[in-house]
Amino acid sequence: MRKFKWDQYDEIISFYKSEGYVVLENIDQDFLRSTKKIYEALEIQNLSDSKETAFLNKDGIARHKIDMMRNYPSVIEIFKNHINDVISKLAEGVKLQTPLYFTHSKLSFKVPYAEVSWFPHQDIGYKDPKEIRQGFALLLALEAMDKNNGALELYEGSHKVGRINHDRKKENMDLGDGQMEVDDLSRFPKLTINMNMGDIVIFSQYMVHSSGISTIDSHRLALISEVEELKNLKLDDYGKIPVFIEPGKISIYSRIYLLIKSYTSLTKYWFMIRQINGLNKIARKALDLMRNR
Repeated sequence: MRKFKWDQYDEIISFYKSEGYVVLENIDQDFLRSTKKIYEALEIQNLSDSKETAFLNKDGIARHKIDMMRNYPSVIEIFKNHINDVISKLAEGVKLQTPLYFTHSKLSFKVPYAEVSWFPHQDIGYKDPKEIRQGFALLLALEAMDKNNGALELYEGSHKVGRINHDRKKENMDLGDGQMEVDDLSRFPKLTINMNMGDIVIFSQYMVHSSGISTIDSHRLALISEVEELKNLKLDDYGKIPVFIEPGKISIYSRIYLLIKSYTSLTKYWFMIRQINGLNKIARKALDLMRNR
């Protein structure tokens, strides 16, 4: 598996265009210190007991801690100071239109020995199929990862076939959490992305990917986010005004419009409701009834 230095822009863009992903390694000591500081702050937390979690398995064990850029200043700082410039250059190289925004920012973690694997899926499989969306995902390894603690797995060449049909697999009955899954992957070789602390992998929204469980005493901590073109002044996945890659490119009128739109966002209130014991179950049942009408 090839890794690139952050300043190899031409090679990074060429490899990404061909393979649908690229792995970056950084030996900058300031960046690595910032990465380690975030890791140490998160590693001591009881992550699975937090209310701001998502993608619970059948036993209520979470896979994600949500909205990291808003809730952890050190996360937004490491992106502003180190990562956003790389994002902008790659986006320019693959012809994404500005302004760009983060659709979400999460901490991906794995409770050791628990069944918290990710089914093979494309990120685009979680989006409305009626929408045309362009962007990529980014994973920053906060600790070393390999097959033993559930490293990211990419299915080579899958980004070239467009959107693949997904099936939804419901896991947690109380909150309705579940995953999208692609079944037939026999034609795509699986590549395990072994990473060191501070390595970054960027991959297409159309790249099928998965990961296993952690079979050692490691939470396999990683920051993940998705970057997209801002079209039709969308809110982010939390129903809030997005975090922008280059905030200066957003007009004051667009900001006012997004602020007003956020106050009427059902998504934002759904995330608030699911943090309140009892109300989350009622809201989920009401939502299921509406869908089945």
